[in-house]
Amino acid sequence: MIETNNYDDFFREATGFDDSFPYQRKLALEGELPELLDIPTGAGKTAAVVLAWLWRRCYANEDVKKRTPRRLIYCLPMRVLVEQTRDNCLEWLKNLKLLGGEWKDNEYTPSWNDPNKICVTVLMGGEDKDEWDHYPERDAIIIGT
Repeated sequence: MIETNNYDDFFREATGFDDSFPYQRKLALEGELPELLDIPTGAGKTAAVVLAWLWRRCYANEDVKKRTPRRLIYCLPMRVLVEQTRDNCLEWLKNLKLLGGEWKDNEYTPSWNDPNKICVTVLMGGEDKDEWDHYPERDAIIIGT
């Protein structure tokens, strides 16, 4: 885990982009998470949601951490979107030193050994089942169709 108390530094470390959009910062830092996020295609919705959730689970104050669910679940309509979202999550978690497991040469092997790390699970036909359901107490990102 990187050491920071600044969301902009956190966002930069995760994505490599210099700045987040104002709505991305607001999602991470202010109020409750919304039920609907109506943002145009290409405006960073995936980064907004994933990084807001990560910030709230890992860097926010204890009250916010307790109110933020342990699991972030993405249900997407197409396999290609699942794969794209998975790859983004893996990259961001790796950059933040929060990835549970190893991601190398586009192959990801989750490891649930370290409770301070976050695993990514894909639930989709043809994918190997990992042990995400054996660890309900652990933070995880679950992405499926």
